[in-house]
Amino acid sequence: WDPREYHGATVFNEKMWIMGGDDGSTRYNDVWYSTDGVTWTQATSSAAWAARYLHGSVNYNDHMWVFGGLAAVGGSRKNDVWYSNP
Repeated sequence: WDPREYHGATVFNEKMWIMGGDDGSTRYNDVWYSTDGVTWTQATSSAAWAARYLHGSVNYNDHMWVFGGLAAVGGSRKNDVWYSNP
C-alpha cells in the first residue's frame, strides 16, 4: 500500500487490516490486509464508503467497522457507519 497516515487499522480473522487514510494530497478508501506485516494484499481498491482519514476502525461482533472521519472533498466531517460482511 502507498505510504499514508491517519488510516484505520484493526486485527480481524487473524489478519491485520489497513483502511483508508491520507498521504498529504490524496484520501483513500482502499483496504489492505496482511498475516505477517510484511506482505500485504489489497482486498479492494475502492470500498463502498467514501475516501476518508482520521476515522475509526474496529472489529466487533464478527464484523469490521469504519465510522466517521474527514472526507476527501473539503475535509467535511463524516458521521456515517459501515461494516463488513462476516
